[in-house]
Amino acid sequence: MLAHIKGNVLATGEDYVLIEVGGLGYQVYAPLPMFAAFPLQGEEVSLHTHLQVREDSWQLFGFPNKEQLEIFKLLISVSGVGAKTALGLLCFMPPSGVVQAINEGNSSIFTKAPGIGSKTAQRIVLELKDKCSKLGYEMPDGHTFAVVGTPANEVINALIQLGYSTLQARELAARAVSVSEPNTKTEQLIMTALRLSSR
Repeated sequence: MLAHIKGNVLATGEDYVLIEVGGLGYQVYAPLPMFAAFPLQGEEVSLHTHLQVREDSWQLFGFPNKEQLEIFKLLISVSGVGAKTALGLLCFMPPSGVVQAINEGNSSIFTKAPGIGSKTAQRIVLELKDKCSKLGYEMPDGHTFAVVGTPANEVINALIQLGYSTLQARELAARAVSVSEPNTKTEQLIMTALRLSSR
């Protein structure tokens, strides 16, 4: 069982990161929008992993924290939810959001993620409600989650609307955040990203 991987980033794609370990390059599918900082080429990353073995392929899925991995494993245990669908959901909302929606019986929020219809969303809530209640992820009273709402992701969305590719937008957003002060407003981060793109 391949449970963890640590190495340098060789390249990134729309939904994966290519990591070099001991001279080998591993393609790891990951929820890139949920990374604290978008992984850039040459940087070291450390991911908790799940290896999916099928007759025709082996696919490795990686997550920056164990909570994401735990929720991913729960999601793929649901009938009709494949690994790519579960990954797409974790690109759309954090583990705490998934658990909150399940505990509240809010299946409609899942239909906003790619590849999830109403019946599948209802199965997620029905099959995972008891399991999620045992994870200890319950949200405090009155607490709500944000769906991909970090400043970096807002910058990414703005850049994509301006015509940048998703990969370009992610790299520029990561660079803008890295050179800016904490709590910099989104508008300023966008301007910084645009300045960086013209260099």
